[in-house]
Amino acid sequence: MNDDSGSDFGRRIRARREQLGLSRPQVSERNGPPAITLSKIEKGETRAPSAATLSALDTALNWAPGSAARLLADGAEPVVLPADAHRLQRKFITADPGAPLTASRVVELTRAAHQLEEVTARHPGMLDLVEANKAIQLVTDRYLRTWLISLIESSTDEPGRMPADPIVDVMLAEYLRKPPADGLGDEDLADVLYVRWLIGQLDEESVEPAQLAVLQMRWAAARDKD
Repeated sequence: MNDDSGSDFGRRIRARREQLGLSRPQVSERNGPPAITLSKIEKGETRAPSAATLSALDTALNWAPGSAARLLADGAEPVVLPADAHRLQRKFITADPGAPLTASRVVELTRAAHQLEEVTARHPGMLDLVEANKAIQLVTDRYLRTWLISLIESSTDEPGRMPADPIVDVMLAEYLRKPPADGLGDEDLADVLYVRWLIGQLDEESVEPAQLAVLQMRWAAARDKD
């Protein structure tokens, strides 16, 4: 890295920090590099920041992993993540999986939800039943999706390939036989996108770079738990 590229790297790091309205100590508080290190980077006084420092810059500046390294190497524009992406990554890493949910229990749950759905369809005028059914379908959708994600993550070596597991095949068929439940929130929709990506039913060209980076971060977090 020559002096000019180091100075440009530092200017862009500072511009991003100021764009976020952060002081150097605040960058450090967001798991970024120490303030004194950041000051040297911004002034172009650090010729070769370490891999750990570059990774810390990604985290603190809310960039996709590898963005700072590519910016340093060839000036590539960093991929900006959604505001809560790194928080969600920590959630994926530290979430307590709780008691195991077996395939037979998942099947029982989905069958019961399906029976309730059929009863509700026969009594559309019973508004309390309609609302209760919506809530049950949403919860069932979440349980099945969460269980599927865990099963797929443990059954495949890389995203984009269907696991060679008959249980996965059966449960995916059950999950995909109808559209997602009504009332899905942002986290639900992120899960749906993640499932599609895991099984190779998502065209990566149609996804924003930031969204794709979040999916890759989630997969990496799942690998780290193994």
